[in-house]
Amino acid sequence: MSSPLRTVLVSYRRADVPHLARRVYDALLARFPERVFFDIEEIEPGQDFVEAIDAALASAGALVAVIGEDWTARQSAGRSRLLDEHDFVRLELAAALRAGVRVFPVLAPGAEPPPAADLPDELQRFARLQALRLTDAHLHEDLERLVELVARALGEERPRVALIGMPGNDEWTVTIQVLDQDVREILWRVVESGDKSVDGRGPLRSSGFELARNARTGLPLPRAHIELASGDAPRTLEIAYVDARGVRQGPFALHFDPRTELVRFVKHVLGLTNWVEFGRDVEGRSVAYFTALLSYKAALRAVRYSFDDQTTEHALRIVPARRLSLSELEEGDESFVVLPAAARRVRVRLEFVDGSEQSADFTCQD
Repeated sequence: MSSPLRTVLVSYRRADVPHLARRVYDALLARFPERVFFDIEEIEPGQDFVEAIDAALASAGALVAVIGEDWTARQSAGRSRLLDEHDFVRLELAAALRAGVRVFPVLAPGAEPPPAADLPDELQRFARLQALRLTDAHLHEDLERLVELVARALGEERPRVALIGMPGNDEWTVTIQVLDQDVREILWRVVESGDKSVDGRGPLRSSGFELARNARTGLPLPRAHIELASGDAPRTLEIAYVDARGVRQGPFALHFDPRTELVRFVKHVLGLTNWVEFGRDVEGRSVAYFTALLSYKAALRAVRYSFDDQTTEHALRIVPARRLSLSELEEGDESFVVLPAAARRVRVRLEFVDGSEQSADFTCQD
């Protein structure tokens, strides 16, 4: 049984930076739905502060402390409120540090880290933690970075760059997904191919730009797809990009396997379409057409079918595909089968070239 996903706590003072804390909360919630806690200071009357905090931290993997210019909340005598042993923020942070929860100090624009003199002994370690500074000019990107740092602490870091392939008749259209937003440019090259057709010494080249512009930055949108020549051999691509600050990231080496991508693509398409169509042939017999499935036969090892409650399966005759791409109907492909009299349902079982399977039932129609 897998372990439950850990939660994230946002710690802040309501009299300090509540609006910024809400922005932090919203950014985290978008990545970790139903796992971010914001107002645990809303403790019900009669509850013990320490017990309530410990309960909130029991499943936590990270705590984000949002620090504004008035975070220490100096009292009339100039004494930091954090030196009060009953201060809620102090209790929260101290409990997190004791529990081994990863703590992220986050500085609001204009705020500075609290001096050690304003912290009690149990928070002196907090003063040594590297803080993430948020800026007005790049708040969106700063919050993205915070979310990724928290994800890394939780062991849920996503790849910064990913490839998704869509097959055509003569080439692959490969979409480059970059985790960062407001990317200025994408660069790529093929560095290795199983058919040894690429020597890997070519320069990184730009994917180009769309005519549209980024609504936030006003810069041209980089084209997020490239074309690769058709072929069955796996390839290694290097992808780099220029981020919103103008800093080049990468290159990242990514494996592109046409077989894996074809199966993924076909499964996605089949999840949106009917595998079987029903009608009558020239002799007026009720038939089930498998024409649509046969266009994806390069991803299929076998197509098996049965009728109603029969346990015996029949294998559709398929001419093997010559390459890993979309296929045309060939002479020898069994594109339809005649339905038995009074058949009500056709069950189809697909065996993919990667060893996986999918099944579905279809109600017979005239």
